[in-house]
Amino acid sequence: MTKLRASDLISPGPTPGKFRQAKNYYLQQYPIETVHHGLIWSFLLLVVSPLLGTFMLLKTTAFVVLQPFFLFNFGGTRAKVEVGKNSKFELAVCITGCDSGFGKLLASKLSSRGFVVFAGCLTEGGMKSVKNDGPSIIPLKMDVTKDEDVTKAAESISAWLKSDDASPEHPRAFHALINNAGVARIGLIDWLDFNEFKFSMDVNFFGMVRTCKALFPILKSQSCSGKYTNARIINVTSSAGLISGIGGLAAYHASKFAAEAFSTSLRTELKKFN
Repeated sequence: MTKLRASDLISPGPTPGKFRQAKNYYLQQYPIETVHHGLIWSFLLLVVSPLLGTFMLLKTTAFVVLQPFFLFNFGGTRAKVEVGKNSKFELAVCITGCDSGFGKLLASKLSSRGFVVFAGCLTEGGMKSVKNDGPSIIPLKMDVTKDEDVTKAAESISAWLKSDDASPEHPRAFHALINNAGVARIGLIDWLDFNEFKFSMDVNFFGMVRTCKALFPILKSQSCSGKYTNARIINVTSSAGLISGIGGLAAYHASKFAAEAFSTSLRTELKKFN
């Protein structure tokens, strides 16, 4: 009986010609390899990045300008939220990724409108900075990749809801979870370390799942008891979760596609809880 080796089952394919072999050989030799990689990165940074940035700027500008003229609301209709003295409730929101950028700006904006804002931050410096952005901002140490941080944040929100400081005329309610924390790890697949792929998924996808699951009990309890039925979960994703193929963004694309798929499933499962 003839024994087969694994190599016997694999077709070797055509052998590269001498020119391709020589090209590959010299491209891997120093200093040609360094120059080669330098030219590729220079092209990405000096040509591709500005073009991509210009495209995204034009896209965002067009969206902002045309949004008031849209006739259809693809996200469905929501009841108008009254905040402050005109509201029946004292409403709170939780935002992740408030050290800087969109999260920090949103925390300040919602605080100025009368919401109590639980601002999740990665660093102590971020917590100190965001605390000064509004009178009703409560900073939380919240690394979304760590179970203990997210659990403590959920416990802090729950404690606030049950606190004796709550006014009988304006009972406290948890209005929204905004999953804003995100990172972008950019690089070609064979150059990007595997840990960078894991980190992108940990923050952009698993962090979102972890935070949602930690706050499910609060959101579902409010809805089922009828205490507050206008809460929502807002997941900040990206167009990179809808369109892929841009070189150097494989890790980012993968995490954002996962976040989009999760958000669609989440919307379906929680629809019965309003």
